[in-house]
Amino acid sequence: MKKILVVDDEKVLRDSIIVALRDRGFETIEADNGTTGIDLAKAHRPDLIISDVMMDNGNGFLLRELLLEDPKTASIPIILMSGVAQK
Repeated sequence: MKKILVVDDEKVLRDSIIVALRDRGFETIEADNGTTGIDLAKAHRPDLIISDVMMDNGNGFLLRELLLEDPKTASIPIILMSGVAQK
């Protein structure tokens, strides 16, 4: 079973993503901030990380940068998402 780490500080959104993934047969791990997300990524080595960009305590860009620096986590694909619209 593929394992996906979902990192988002908004519980409702994080829970919605987790439910959708579990309904499709994925194992999920969740973190409510970037710092915890980094720790969980290193501990569990998920197959994919889905992360919010804008969070307190470690944003998605920092999470990506720090995981790329570690050879054990550098190859984990990361999808960054944001609710901020550009005009």
